[in-house]
Amino acid sequence: MKRINSKDVAKEAGVSQSTVSMILNNKKGVNFKKETIEKVMNAVEKLNYKPNILARNMKMNLANSIGIVISKYIDSFLIPNILEGIRKICIKNQNSITICNWEYKQQTPDYIEYYQQKRIDGLIYVATIDENIKQISNELNALKIPFVTIIAGYDIPQITTITYNLYKGAFESTKHLIEKKYKNILYISPENLNYGEMDRIKGYKEVISNFKLKQNIIYIKDYKNANIEIEKYLKQNKNVDSVIASHTYLAYNAMKSAVKLNKKIPKDFGIISCDHNSYAPYTQIPLSTADIPLIEMGEKSAEILFKKIKKEKHIKKFQCEPKLTIRESSSRE
Repeated sequence: MKRINSKDVAKEAGVSQSTVSMILNNKKGVNFKKETIEKVMNAVEKLNYKPNILARNMKMNLANSIGIVISKYIDSFLIPNILEGIRKICIKNQNSITICNWEYKQQTPDYIEYYQQKRIDGLIYVATIDENIKQISNELNALKIPFVTIIAGYDIPQITTITYNLYKGAFESTKHLIEKKYKNILYISPENLNYGEMDRIKGYKEVISNFKLKQNIIYIKDYKNANIEIEKYLKQNKNVDSVIASHTYLAYNAMKSAVKLNKKIPKDFGIISCDHNSYAPYTQIPLSTADIPLIEMGEKSAEILFKKIKKEKHIKKFQCEPKLTIRESSSRE
């Protein structure tokens, strides 16, 4: 079967091959009549033409590969779905993925060497919200390496960052508990507050204020022994009938404490977490969660990186929206 090329599209549309090329590549500074564009696009659809992106990129001296750096502090649960999102967009763009080292012993990180050797065209850097990536971002910007960060860097104006809406996760979690008729809602947070934790607390406070309920917040000092602090708080505040935990670890500890105090979940006591992991459906009582849109974050980061590589207009900051998954821990009737 003959492979359809741009010459065939041009013949079908009744235009020149160069016109087809300029329209399909959105060549800047060149304008075509609406009917000319329609002719070309109709011909593309009729002939089922698939542009050879690989050949086009070779002409542009591109490596057809993007680098990915994943911090060792990232929860391993997050990685597969983020990579799946990136992979989907790379396939569409006929690009491969090159995994780069987060730690390096040599003077120059391998991802910088890969870019200078034209083995990658840009970089996606995945790091936690607490990591200071200013030095790395300054190095990449100084070398004019196109890059996008996932999660880390949302508070740094000059960095292109994809993250998720932490405020919305806490907002919707609080709203859900109120809809289930819980009225004395405790928010559990780590003592050390980064901007993400503060956003979550704002979301909780706004809903509580809107419904004119009492705010109950506990800041965990000893994270490893969180259950001790949570149990103590629940004993001293017997009216608390539900918990929103900023992290699943804290939610698991709240569940452990509630069960120990003979609270019936979800009939008398509800629990939901502002994030999720793979264990949430399999806990003693399946845990309700505000799910992080990991695949979407991976997709969006790759889409924006390809725009940066092509020097196209792109957004600087993007927040994906979390989605609640309601399980037994908060699903009372």
